Amino acid sequence: MRMMNEFEAQVMSDLKTQMAGLMGDGNGSRITDLERRMEQHEQNW
Repeated sequence: MRMMNEFEAQVMSDLKTQMAGLMGDGNGSRITDLERRMEQHEQNW
């Protein structure tokens, strides 16, 4: 198995950071916030 080059390593690092932002750290996340807003919106219909 070959080692990642510098570009690939940077892409993976950026992806991990973005996924952490989406999924959160267990104390809420952007996805959880979006789900909550959608539920509130649906209740107003």
